[in-house]
Amino acid sequence: MKVTLIGMGCGSETLQTVEALAALRQAEVLIGSERLLDGVRRQYEAGSRINSRDKAFPSEASFHVAASAEAVYEMICKEAGRNTCVLYSGDTGFYSGVRTLLPLLERDGIEAKVIPGISSLQLFSARIGSPWQDWNLFSAHGIHCNAVNAVMQGKPAFFLTGGRLGPAELCGQLVRAGLGSLAVAIGEALSYETERIYRCTATEAAGMEFAPLSVMLAEPAPVYGMQDDAQKRGKPAQTGLGAGRFGEAMAEGFGREEGSGCIGEAVAFSCGIRTIPDSQFVRGSVPMTKRDVRAAILGRLRICPGDVIWDVGAGTGSVSVEMALAARFGQVFAVECNEEACRLIETNRHKFGAWNLSLIAGKAPERLRELPLPDAVFIGGSKGRMAEIVAMIHRKNENARICIAAIALETLQAAVSALEAWGWAADVAQISVSQAKKAGSLHLMMANNPVFLITNGD
Repeated sequence: MKVTLIGMGCGSETLQTVEALAALRQAEVLIGSERLLDGVRRQYEAGSRINSRDKAFPSEASFHVAASAEAVYEMICKEAGRNTCVLYSGDTGFYSGVRTLLPLLERDGIEAKVIPGISSLQLFSARIGSPWQDWNLFSAHGIHCNAVNAVMQGKPAFFLTGGRLGPAELCGQLVRAGLGSLAVAIGEALSYETERIYRCTATEAAGMEFAPLSVMLAEPAPVYGMQDDAQKRGKPAQTGLGAGRFGEAMAEGFGREEGSGCIGEAVAFSCGIRTIPDSQFVRGSVPMTKRDVRAAILGRLRICPGDVIWDVGAGTGSVSVEMALAARFGQVFAVECNEEACRLIETNRHKFGAWNLSLIAGKAPERLRELPLPDAVFIGGSKGRMAEIVAMIHRKNENARICIAAIALETLQAAVSALEAWGWAADVAQISVSQAKKAGSLHLMMANNPVFLITNGD
């Protein structure tokens, strides 16, 4: 049995490789999507050849529409003994169904040849005159994709789109996160007669309509911290887009608020715990968890990049921001009922580029019911409802990692009792931090309030 898996390129038959055309001329059975099969039918009807010596497309061949790997595999087995070609859009190695079909063929000893194709990534890169080697690549084609997390990685984010998530929907995510001014480029119907290239902001694209066959490139989101690092190394801060017309266009359309501390590219907080100085947070009259305590909280919660995290009683948002920057592929929900504190959370969220941080204005535990299951929870304030909040966490996810901060002994007792009521062993640590302050010609150590950190395990 001869089976060939062919990358058909990203649209026009002019982008098919010579090797792919040769395989199609030998085919007795063709399997793929209706769109790809229709394109081959047109080629067969035209009898296309590269030159006069080439073999013409066969006049008789079986066409079968199949999408899933299982359906394709069944058709291959049904047509056993015939020369079979399975057609895939774009390149076989770039978000292709080849990755799920090959294991099925290998399992039963069916040998298959894979012929790569020109992907929409390559064609779009050529169209906008910018190399794709420094882009982060994501698929939103029929699967969930978090555009906010994608643009927070310090590099331009390229998206294959399709299904419910087209460029407009992805840009809608960016707009809701406060990234409406982010520059994007969109390639619609690449290689077809109706091909269009758009350069605009996320806000503009969110209000437009695009063809189902579209791709998008977004500027990296501004993130706190990289500018200072670049200056210390004696290097200019970069936007991460590299050379080319698109990079220049994006640089012109990309800005930041005066004094925001955010810049175009950042990989801050990717290597261990790296906290923000207290003086850089906007604080107002709302109490704030201090830097050394924040570092201990992040360490005890063992924040992972993809975590969903709740910050209950978020105050100024200092802990929320730190967690959001650590969980750069995840999501942080800051629950706060104080109006001034809510304003401060939004201010600090924008200042430090914590775009994956969402403010949930209101009281716990009521507002916790609507939140997704948490991997980790920090409780900085409970308004006397510690037991109810911990009960809600347990109902949502009994394996959630919890850290509770307490200054008063009564809060400490309430935290321990609430955790033990659900079978968790309460681990208690006290942190006492003193800082040097100048007094004349001397430096004296001034103690901050000691803080208890209570966790539901080691």
